[in-house]
Amino acid sequence: MDKKLRDLDDVNKALKEPPVEEVMERRRVGRRQTAMRKTGNLNFDELRGLLTIPVIIIILMIIIVVLDKEPEEMIETAAPVTETVVVETQAPLETETEKETEDPTIVREYYDEYLTSFFQQYFDARLQADVDKLYTLTGVTNQTEEQKTLLQTQLQTQAGYIEAYNNIKQFAVNALEENSKLVFVTYDVKFRRVDTAAPGIMYCYVKVNDANQFEIIENLTSEQTKFVNEYVTDHEEVRELINSNNSKLLQAISSDERLAVIYDAFQSGRIYTDSQENIDSQVSLIKVDGNDVTVAETTSENTEESAVPN
Repeated sequence: MDKKLRDLDDVNKALKEPPVEEVMERRRVGRRQTAMRKTGNLNFDELRGLLTIPVIIIILMIIIVVLDKEPEEMIETAAPVTETVVVETQAPLETETEKETEDPTIVREYYDEYLTSFFQQYFDARLQADVDKLYTLTGVTNQTEEQKTLLQTQLQTQAGYIEAYNNIKQFAVNALEENSKLVFVTYDVKFRRVDTAAPGIMYCYVKVNDANQFEIIENLTSEQTKFVNEYVTDHEEVRELINSNNSKLLQAISSDERLAVIYDAFQSGRIYTDSQENIDSQVSLIKVDGNDVTVAETTSENTEESAVPN
């Protein structure tokens, strides 16, 4: 409502007051300025929030990349260390062990598939009375027809009693020449109609010939003969090998009377002078339990066998 002017004083006061439009305009200006200040503050806070989010994302991405790379770097750096430790610790140990255990002057069991096959061929040739094969394996070339016939007859006679040679093993040491060895061969002789096998042992001077094949040297030189004799005499492991074989043979003969009869016939040479029927009849008289017949005592001495029977 408009103010009522009662007197001149009221008129003067009214004139001194600013117009209503001016007051309203000032108020509007004040409200706009206040709104602008508020708007400015809100926009700056929002802008600061928007800028903070990308920074956080970038930091997270950096952390992820670093974490992904650390395992690879650890593996790459750890692997060479492991390899170095294995090489440096294992190689010297193997060398020291070999030096401590390997002695080329000591006879020990010798594992060689070619040498095993060679001696298997040798024993098969004996069972088959294949004289030509034996001569090839022993390098013999100067035998006469009479000697060849005699050897074949002996082998055929032996094959009439022997069923198989089993459990063939080689014990070897380097000999005088390059690619030559002194070989001790142990084996079990399975006689026909006898359950117990007879252990046997023989030694051979073996070399690799010009055809790159193993060959038994049948006719030793004086130097080779001296080497063999001294080796057998001076080396305890060889004496133990021979004594062990002889002990097993004595035990086998003592436990099986049939074996005792056959072995005595071989040792005495009766297989060549007496008929096989006569010797077989003696074996047949003996029962398996050995209670019926007392067999004459036989020798257990097992002299080293020659590679080719004389």
